[in-house]
Amino acid sequence: MLVLSLLLSRALAFPGALVGPLGSELISDHSVVVVSHTGVGLHFTLSLDVRGDVADFGLIIPVPERVDPEQITTLDPDYLQQIALFSAPRIERIRCDDLSQITYYAIPPGCGSFEFEVEDPNLEPTIAVDALGLDGPFEENVYQFDVVSDLATWLSEASFVPDVSTQALLDHHLAAGSDFVVARIALGSAPTAAVWLEPLQFPMSTVEYDLPLSLSASNVVSHDLTLLTFGSDALEPNLYRPAELTSDCMVLGDFAGIHEANFELALDPDALEMWVLEYSGLSSECAPCARDPLEFYNLADFGISGIPEAHVTRWRHRYSPEVPAIDVRLQPGGPANAQ
Repeated sequence: MLVLSLLLSRALAFPGALVGPLGSELISDHSVVVVSHTGVGLHFTLSLDVRGDVADFGLIIPVPERVDPEQITTLDPDYLQQIALFSAPRIERIRCDDLSQITYYAIPPGCGSFEFEVEDPNLEPTIAVDALGLDGPFEENVYQFDVVSDLATWLSEASFVPDVSTQALLDHHLAAGSDFVVARIALGSAPTAAVWLEPLQFPMSTVEYDLPLSLSASNVVSHDLTLLTFGSDALEPNLYRPAELTSDCMVLGDFAGIHEANFELALDPDALEMWVLEYSGLSSECAPCARDPLEFYNLADFGISGIPEAHVTRWRHRYSPEVPAIDVRLQPGGPANAQ
C-alpha cells in the first residue's frame, strides 16, 4: 500500500524551487504532480505554471539519490490532460424524466451523483467535470536538464541567486546528501501572464520519497497543488485528516463553480483538514465516466508497466499564508517521521 504521510514542516506548494537572477520574481499558482509506485521504485511527473519578470530561470528539485540525466524526459501535455480529465470531479446531468425509467441501481447513486436539468426537456445526458485548466498555453522545448551534487557551481554558472529563505532550505537538502535535478528554462519573453511548463518526469529506484514541497515557499502566494498517484492500492492520508466535500442531491447551475465553492468550504486549517480527495478508483473503470477508462498504454506514460490497471487517487491542496505548513512523504507500508 502506498501511504501519504502529511508531516509538519514548512509552507506547502509544488515540489521544487524556481530561481532566477538577483532580484527577480517568479510565482507559480498551480501545479500537478503525478507519482507512480512502479513496484521497483517511483516515477515522478511535474507540471506547473509560472509568471514572472524574467525569461530565463531555473527549476531545482532535490532527490534522495542520483538520477540518471538520460532518464529525465518531457511528457506530451495531452497525456497529463487525459488523466486529469479521467480523475476530474464530475457529476452526471440527466433529465428528471430519466429517473422514472430507472428501476434498479447496482450501486445507489447517492447525493452529489446527479445534476438534474429541468429547463430543457430534450437535454441528453452528459458529464460535467471540473478539470485542471491544463489546456495551456504550454511552453515546450524550453528545458536544459542536468543532475548535480555541486549546486553552488550550477547556480553561479547560470547567474541564478536564490533568496535567503530558499538558500537555507537548499542548504538543508545539501546537508542531507541530496542530489538535485536542475533545469535551465529559456522562454522567448518574461511570462507576465501565467504559462504552463511542459511536464517533466524521471524515475527513481527509491520506494520512499519526501516531496520537497516546502522549497517553493518563496514562489507562491496562493497555490493549488493537485497530487495524482498510481499504485496497487489507494493512497491514504496519515497524521492529517482529509477534508470532506459536501454536496446536495440536486445540483443546479455551474458544477465547476459549485465544486470550487465546496472545496473552499471543506478546508479547515484549524482542524488540519487541508487535503481534499477528489477521486479514488481503478484506472480501468469509472461511474460516471468523465473520460474513457485508462488503458495499459496510458499507465505506461507514467512509468507503470506489466499490469492492466492501477488504483488512481487524486488529492488537492490549496496553500495560502493562513494555512498551517505541512510536507508530504510517499512510502509503502505505514507512517514514518520525515527527519
